[in-house]
Amino acid sequence: MDSRFLAVLSETDVIKEAYEAGIAAGHGDRKSPRDAIPANAALDELLALIRAYPGHEDFQWAAARSLGEDRRQATALWQGMVARFPHSHDAFCALLAATVLHSGAEAARALIDHRYACLPCAAEHLARLEQTDEGMLRLFPEQDRAWRATAARIPAPPSSRVGVTLLDRAVAIGRVPIRKLLRIGTGRRAAELARERDVKAARAIGALGVLFDGIIARRNAHPPTSTSTRSVTMLTGSLGAGGGERQFVQTAIGLHALAEPSLGVRVIVRSLASRVDGGFFVGELQRAGIRTHNFQEFPDFGGDVATSAVRPAMDALKLVPARMARNVIKLSDELRKNRPDVVHIWQDGMIYHGGLAALLAGVPRIVLNARSVPPIDRPDRYRPEYDVIYRSLLSAENVVLSVNSRHAAMRFADWLRLDPAKIAVIPNGVAALPSAGGDDAVERYRRFDAATGPSPLTLGTVMRMDRNKRPFLWVDAAASILQVQPKARFILVGGGELREQTMRRVARQGIADRFLFVGLSSCVGYWLSKMDAFLLTSTYEGLPNSLIEAQLACVPAITTPAGGALEAVIPGVSALVTSADPAPEEIAARILVLMENPDLRRRMGKIGAGWAADAFSVSRMLDRTVDFLGVARARTDGSHTDTLAEFGHDLPRESAQRFDRRARIDQQDERHAAGL
Repeated sequence: MDSRFLAVLSETDVIKEAYEAGIAAGHGDRKSPRDAIPANAALDELLALIRAYPGHEDFQWAAARSLGEDRRQATALWQGMVARFPHSHDAFCALLAATVLHSGAEAARALIDHRYACLPCAAEHLARLEQTDEGMLRLFPEQDRAWRATAARIPAPPSSRVGVTLLDRAVAIGRVPIRKLLRIGTGRRAAELARERDVKAARAIGALGVLFDGIIARRNAHPPTSTSTRSVTMLTGSLGAGGGERQFVQTAIGLHALAEPSLGVRVIVRSLASRVDGGFFVGELQRAGIRTHNFQEFPDFGGDVATSAVRPAMDALKLVPARMARNVIKLSDELRKNRPDVVHIWQDGMIYHGGLAALLAGVPRIVLNARSVPPIDRPDRYRPEYDVIYRSLLSAENVVLSVNSRHAAMRFADWLRLDPAKIAVIPNGVAALPSAGGDDAVERYRRFDAATGPSPLTLGTVMRMDRNKRPFLWVDAAASILQVQPKARFILVGGGELREQTMRRVARQGIADRFLFVGLSSCVGYWLSKMDAFLLTSTYEGLPNSLIEAQLACVPAITTPAGGALEAVIPGVSALVTSADPAPEEIAARILVLMENPDLRRRMGKIGAGWAADAFSVSRMLDRTVDFLGVARARTDGSHTDTLAEFGHDLPRESAQRFDRRARIDQQDERHAAGL
């Protein structure tokens, strides 16, 4: 406990009492639970959680918020929080807010000066003493005023001027209102721009551009060097039940197993509790001997603003989105402390936060691993900041991009104006799933089979039920099939935010007795073994694992041509392809063709299984990843494997037989992708 912040606590501090009871019971080292704080948790429930997990800050935070209505008590409560969590910037900000209310701004400034006595003018590097409507102290409350003040100093640019200013970056962000403003005339004063509803995005774009320019200029002037890869840190948003997450875990375990024993593989996750299944794959990593670190639990500024890696960037960070700033603050110093040779950043959301943190930490090699088409192709995920983040990161020395499909490589190249040959294409590695089911799964299917009776077609899917996967279209296609064949039945495996709505849609159509909603399952292979055909209705995809797994289970597929879906199947041979935005009747027509031709289904399933096993082997994916990261292997055929000279190509040192087999697969891939 930090002696500078020994709390002057009231005798009725129940949080302190619960904390001390948990410590006395020996719970101080218990790991944080996966689940988030229960919705509308009562104080008694929170205190019980504090006693069970005294080292978990979030529970104490929620309890302090619920008890903090009395201003005098609030100060004591937050003093206790700071005493127990001395490196928590959030707790310290809450103490400042309570101190401002109870004792005034000067008392709060004295706390700042005392905490950061070694840092002159510390208040300028922290939040201003200003509160939100909820009573919380804002981390960067000066965002709007700072943007306006900065923009107002920028002169109106002449139409012929070449060069880029903060205002140019703010205007050219690709959002329609700003584009319209640009067409009207870039000479419009910045004060007018500040009144546009996209001012926050504009401010963030300008700040990010300036911030990246400064960091990258220093990096490129003195490129970081690393003679060999001795440690790899892998970053991802969550470990929930998803295809990208499964590939992440498989890669981490593969690196751990294939590389030299001296290689350190570290996994850092943004959150395990951001969604219900956020820790779905944690157990697999633990069984492989890989510990998972939640970076939300890292101390802000590495515990000290004066020496933090983000200190030089604080002025610009005040202008970027607050969530991004907070995550960069938490992550940068952790990366600098552990000094990995490679940071392997997975998926757009983590690239959004982790890319800047890795640059600030001075990581020698940064690998961006996109698992789908670029954000610009996904309106529900796109943020205009991505334009600056991706382009800036890829202009830095020793920062590279890998994707899992040729389609994604082409789309990223078009978006970022890159040579597609400079983007690594490393297809997913997918293993056939075991067809055995647990007792619960077997019993569920037995009841479903008895209730539905013999059926000429069992259509299924494995998907996260969200807007991209279009589960309503899936259900409507099933309803069209039932109009022709009332004995058809349907199995849907997976969760997602639209699962309950999808179930209600089925019930409203009066066809619920023909559906089985499995939910999240640890025996997906068992459910695939019960399907005659597999349907995927996505709007966009990277390289969908579910289509590959269906083929490995000898199940023919029906899919939209979303993203890299056509690279995951052999169109017309192992799968039937619909139009990009099909009507339910179009999908039903494709499926009825398979229903009426059992021999065709078996033939498609057999061909698809053989092809998928070769094209998407786990060993092939791991080989390419190890080489791409420059990791030395624990066992080789006598030659050391160097990093690939040209991204996305096989090594010339492979044995002739293996190289020929891969070449045949690549040629086959190219023929099947030619229709793209």
